Amino acid sequence: MCVPKIYWGWVVLVASVSVRTLVHGIVGSYGEFLVVFSHVFQGSGMTLLGWIGAMAYGLVNAATPLLLIPYRTIGGRRTVFLGVFIASIGLAVSGTTHDPTDIFFTYGILTGMGMLLINTPPFFLIDMYFPLESKYHVMTTSMLMCTLPLGSLSFNPLTNYMLHTMGWEISFSTYAIGLFIVGCICASTFRTRAIEDISPDNDDERLTSAENGEVKVKEEPQIRKRVMILLAVIWFFTKLFKATAYFGPFFVLVKHLETLGVPQAKGALAMTIVSSAELCGRAVTSVFGDKYAKGKFLYLYAICTFLLGLENFAGAYGTTFTHMVLYGAALGLTGGPVIAGVFTTCAEVYDGPYVHELFTICRVGLGSGMILGAVLAGAIFDATGSYHYMFYMNFGIFMLTSLMYTSIAVLRNILIRGQKKEDFFQHPMKPLETSLKKVPFEESSSSSFSDNQDPNEK
Repeated sequence: MCVPKIYWGWVVLVASVSVRTLVHGIVGSYGEFLVVFSHVFQGSGMTLLGWIGAMAYGLVNAATPLLLIPYRTIGGRRTVFLGVFIASIGLAVSGTTHDPTDIFFTYGILTGMGMLLINTPPFFLIDMYFPLESKYHVMTTSMLMCTLPLGSLSFNPLTNYMLHTMGWEISFSTYAIGLFIVGCICASTFRTRAIEDISPDNDDERLTSAENGEVKVKEEPQIRKRVMILLAVIWFFTKLFKATAYFGPFFVLVKHLETLGVPQAKGALAMTIVSSAELCGRAVTSVFGDKYAKGKFLYLYAICTFLLGLENFAGAYGTTFTHMVLYGAALGLTGGPVIAGVFTTCAEVYDGPYVHELFTICRVGLGSGMILGAVLAGAIFDATGSYHYMFYMNFGIFMLTSLMYTSIAVLRNILIRGQKKEDFFQHPMKPLETSLKKVPFEESSSSSFSDNQDPNEK
């Protein structure tokens, strides 16, 4: 009996989802630690305590350019192994100190840098196994983004239980051991794609344009340098502003509910509901994104961020547990597509090329926004004794972000797609049957994989 060979990309996908769920579960459940720290370290302001978690989560994204150094030097697999070691050490040491400033360095910086080395390489590996032309591209890259709510959904109640039964010191140590074991197992599967790995797409046509999600073969567009810089700058600030408004409530929701008279255990339940809603939003994007949204994510983002603004305006008037749960559920469902399709959307900004560069810019903006959002929320609480004004701030930021997404789509249509149409009339393309000719897999794979080969695999 002949056993069919498993496409290794699926193995890498399962391992990537597993380790990223653990990463986001640990750093994403810091809100539970924040409530405990607010009572243990009463002499410290909420700005510093909130900054600890924000720094760890922010570095996972904002320091992505630094990740490229080890990734291109020692390869993806060794980079993840290094990150597992650093993050495990940071978590273990955090459980041995009782100074919030020390925890800021051991957890916020050391653990955050380790999590960065674990969290980002899976994107590049999955893009290698399931590139833009793959009919599974949106599904696989979006599944990686489902790990944030999945981790929060799994780890918030677990962290709450551990904090009440073991204390925060042993909780840090337990997470350090778990991360080391699971991280090493997953990292061992992270080999780069080999030429003999036959794609499950059964499709020889190659997609090099995100326009309307159509599969077609054509030359990479020649984009003016000033147009690239303009769109890249707008893209960065759009991601910065969006992350500032989006992630702030996730960091402080449990504490905000406590100020409204809701017990911490019930606040953890609220976070579970919110994470479930966000997971649903991202999962729907993963399942239907390739068919209905590929090539149209910029427009979807503009609509979703507009709705997020309205939801935050309504959230400012929430004063009960039920109100805030409804707000959080709406936030998760609407924000799911905005987060899930981020890698694919990078292909739409320039209408195809420079996806990894735009993804790096995107991650820097997201990480910086996470840090800024948590710091601003903490500063608002320290100044007013409440988080209510944070929701008004988020309303304005989301409205601005919606306009910026729209401007990116409009500028791309005018400056890039308009230029391609102008070039077509000045220099007509070859006949359709020639330009749509099939590209053999062996030819395309030998050229595209050699440049991305893991150094330790060569």
